[in-house]
Amino acid sequence: MAMPAMIKRQSTAMPAMIKRSSTPMSAMVKRQSMTMPAMINRQSTAMPSMIKRSSTAMSAMVKRQSMAMPAMIKQQSTAMPAMIKRSSAAMSAMVKRQSMAMKAMIKRQSTPMPAMIK
Repeated sequence: MAMPAMIKRQSTAMPAMIKRSSTPMSAMVKRQSMTMPAMINRQSTAMPSMIKRSSTAMSAMVKRQSMAMPAMIKQQSTAMPAMIKRSSAAMSAMVKRQSMAMKAMIKRQSTPMPAMIK
């Protein structure tokens, strides 16, 4: 009993519902299509200035690095001999200490030897 009445109600409501939903859709499509060219226009005008800005920043960075490079190389080259000198001095002192310790050890070992043989 309720079924035909429900179907009737739905069928009458359906066209009105479709009509109602289709109007905001077309308005939305219209709105988007109107904003699209403006958006594209805005992007295309912003693009060259953005590229220009990034390229100037890039060249400034490269320039800064290239200026810093010789100074860095100079600093390293001046530090290098001093570092080598320091490490070689430490090395020779270590070798000297080891050889002195070695001699003392040999001396200590060789002394009790004849006493042990006796």
